[in-house]
Amino acid sequence: MRLAVLGASGRTGKIVVREAIARGHEVTAVVRNLKKLTDKHDNLQVVTADIFDPDSLVSYFEGRDAVLSCLGCGPSVFSMRKITFFTDSIQPIVEAIRKVKVTRLVFMSSWYTKRA
Repeated sequence: MRLAVLGASGRTGKIVVREAIARGHEVTAVVRNLKKLTDKHDNLQVVTADIFDPDSLVSYFEGRDAVLSCLGCGPSVFSMRKITFFTDSIQPIVEAIRKVKVTRLVFMSSWYTKRA
């Protein structure tokens, strides 16, 4: 399969990318910072995009069989703004996949919690 993985440089994203490559899939890893994902493989393309801008995602979703979102955010995001990261990011992602007619979206999320 041809996959686009969002949040590919995070803890879970890296595992998803490595597992997909090990299973023979072609992966486009969408990251904010190219330096955070240094893996190299013939079936891996690492690109940057603004997940809040559907137009910046369209070219990376084109021709993909599925889009997998491993997006997450840590405590710095929660302390800086209200908790709308997931709803703010899913809208442009869905808009972009609709434009290129990708029919599969896997959206995984987690919630940051702090121990008292």
